[in-house]
Amino acid sequence: MVRLLNWLHTQNIALPTFTQDHLDAWLDEHPARGPRVHSFLAWTSRKGHTRQLTVELPTSTFTGHLIAQDTRWCLVNRLIHNDEIPVSDKTAGPLALLFAQEPGRITALTTGHAEINPGTVVLRLGKVPAEMPPPLDDYIRALHTDAMARDTASERWLFPGRFPGQHLSRSRLTNRLQALGIRPRMARNTALVELASELPAVVVSRLLGIHQNTADTWKRIAGRDNSYAAEVANRP
Repeated sequence: MVRLLNWLHTQNIALPTFTQDHLDAWLDEHPARGPRVHSFLAWTSRKGHTRQLTVELPTSTFTGHLIAQDTRWCLVNRLIHNDEIPVSDKTAGPLALLFAQEPGRITALTTGHAEINPGTVVLRLGKVPAEMPPPLDDYIRALHTDAMARDTASERWLFPGRFPGQHLSRSRLTNRLQALGIRPRMARNTALVELASELPAVVVSRLLGIHQNTADTWKRIAGRDNSYAAEVANRP
């Protein structure tokens, strides 16, 4: 509760203007603290201090917190084929949906994380760089070019913020993804279940930049729910 109130203060958000999008953005950064603020937010809504807000509580199964595979690929296809979507969002969306990257990690990417070659683009999300598939490679190439032309500082952000020298805020990217129908936590969960069902935990850890213990946990989750993991991995 204290962490949430401190975050609201730093974001200049008053309780009466605290929205579900704000809450989801905070939970993306502090996913384990949902149960701790659930009762507090239920009380604030009853007393009229906030609007009614929803906190997803842990359940015995993760299938309720995953994106259906056909929906997931519809989101990816929309990002690819809709030319009205900015390139930055076309890049961030697949990084969340396919590479299990959280908004905070996406916005912190710099030109130093990308290796641009004539035929390939390699992005370092973890210890082992990953070659980006098309057309995601072209999107990253475009962001890299813009960053190199725009900024001469040591930190050239692929996702620049409103002010010079700052990257896009995690909450702002979360809101932009949600406007496109992408729930970052659900996107991350789904990508982790799929990858953990196909790859050893150590590979997932080194590829995505997540802790080995986290990768082990998702490997166990994928193993416990074999039918769903297989469906996610095999459906077109």
